[in-house]
Amino acid sequence: MTSRGFTLLEMMVVLGIIAILALMTLPLYVEKNVQQQVKEGIAFAEFMQRGVSTAFALTGTLPKDNAAAGLPASDKVIGNYVTSGIVADGVITLVFGNLAVSNIKGKKVTLRPGYVPDTPQVPISWICASGKIPSGLTVAGANATDIPEQWLPVACRS
Repeated sequence: MTSRGFTLLEMMVVLGIIAILALMTLPLYVEKNVQQQVKEGIAFAEFMQRGVSTAFALTGTLPKDNAAAGLPASDKVIGNYVTSGIVADGVITLVFGNLAVSNIKGKKVTLRPGYVPDTPQVPISWICASGKIPSGLTVAGANATDIPEQWLPVACRS
């Protein structure tokens, strides 16, 4: 009589291969999760971008701070992944925290306004982190982003 089926050794080899494959995909999952949180944090800042854009269109100059942009104080700008949103000379800096993964808690992303000088009628284009700057635009402020580039959306990478 012959026995059919798998031996214990064969089963252990298959389980070992499955475990190795699972361990290989875990970092990809974590990285995608971080990227998604950064992307959602940037999308959250849309109301801040509108405030800065409106102030620029009305005055022809970039707002100095949150109040000048018609926005709440920086510590009141709170979202799922953002603990504060700071406007300084038109530049928006988001600080991550709250429900954000520990990899990005306390880290920042900068959104810099790109504008055509002496033409406030042209809408502001926003340059995320070290993203490419279109020709003809003047970009305000410095990039203070300290989140590693691989966790940023593609548009925010150099």
